[in-house]
Amino acid sequence: MTQNNLGNALSDQAERMVGAEATRLLAEAAQAYRQSLTVYSREQLPQQWAATQNNLSGILQNQAAHATGIEAKRLLAEAAQAYRQILTVYTREQLPQGWAMTQNNLGVVLRDQAEHTEGAEAITFFAEAAKAYREALTIYTRERQPQQWAMLQNNLGGVLTSQAERVAETEASRLFSEAVQAFRQALTVRTREQMPQQWATTQSNLGVTLRTQAERLGGETKPNLLREAVAAFELALQVRQRETLPQGWLRTQNSLAKTYFLLGEWENAALAYANVLSMLPNDAEGLEQLSGINHEKLYQLAEAFALNERRVKLDSNDLSAQSAWAENYFTTARFAEAETRLAALIANPKLDADQQTALRVIEIANALALGKAESVKPKLAALSAAVAQQPADFRVGWSFNGTLHFIGTHEPLTTRRDWLRQLIGALQAENRDAMLTALRAAEKEFKP
Repeated sequence: MTQNNLGNALSDQAERMVGAEATRLLAEAAQAYRQSLTVYSREQLPQQWAATQNNLSGILQNQAAHATGIEAKRLLAEAAQAYRQILTVYTREQLPQGWAMTQNNLGVVLRDQAEHTEGAEAITFFAEAAKAYREALTIYTRERQPQQWAMLQNNLGGVLTSQAERVAETEASRLFSEAVQAFRQALTVRTREQMPQQWATTQSNLGVTLRTQAERLGGETKPNLLREAVAAFELALQVRQRETLPQGWLRTQNSLAKTYFLLGEWENAALAYANVLSMLPNDAEGLEQLSGINHEKLYQLAEAFALNERRVKLDSNDLSAQSAWAENYFTTARFAEAETRLAALIANPKLDADQQTALRVIEIANALALGKAESVKPKLAALSAAVAQQPADFRVGWSFNGTLHFIGTHEPLTTRRDWLRQLIGALQAENRDAMLTALRAAEKEFKP
């Protein structure tokens, strides 16, 4: 068996393995291909040399997928260099098909390199990947090789989107437009009837790009872009059904949830996040987002309580989840337990000032619900003292919608509603000094 054939056999074995065994087999395959290259020289056997370089490049990419950090970057750099070596044999003039295939492979590696780097270097890699895909598109045309052409258009759309996320707004606008155009071009070949799974993948990619464009650029076109994204995801779900393609269904539901969230379509967002959690019940982002929507937008306060309880059970050190759950104790009228939890969190030195300030106000509302009006004055003084210690640009980012809704509907707090709204409103001030002024005004208005 030649070293090249040995490399192929080891590569095939590695595809059927996971973990350390796959890593070992890939390393042995790479070594076999390197041994083969000591026999297949570029000068004497250029075709065999290039084919072996191509095999080696693929192995290096697979090795990089199993590696992290510096090692992954090193392997990807070697793979890119190997593809560039191949292009000295597979030239556009003599071997246009091999040249185009190698340009596509180079584009994939450059994209992976970009994803392992940051800043200007990542932008450069994405730009080089786009250039490689465009080079391949000069050979792979829609008329002659429609499927390869559509694949390249899909790949091009992806790197243009990633590039657009990282550059200045003017250039980003151009790149997003080019990315959308590339995906739409791919969809002229990747039709639902002939290539349903590829069609769904490209629809999903198009949706992600439209949503990212809306987030990145905003403006008057934002709602329309988001609705176009929703339409693309809904089309993808016609093929990506839970029963037949569960992972694709899950990814698309997650994308749909994020898009509905940006649109402020809370019931649709909640449904999509619930779908995600039906498959991934411990998904931290899904739990956080759905609990927030239920509490702050839909006022499904009991559901929010249950979701935050799950968050805390998953990670008892998550102070954000602990804080949200403490608020939920208040908004589900569990006042005695809320008192204990709020006090413990406020005393926790690891809690950031934003959350601590919000919880101090909720603690005051909870004290009134417990009939402990005599404790409010000292708590107000402690609140003002804590705010006074913050920097001049201090702001509170807490929403309070769910708490305000509860205060407005909980009958025993009827006589305190207006004052509590004034107190919570004080925390919406734009800086520390304005907040302190509003807090002093609320303190003067308080009647035990």
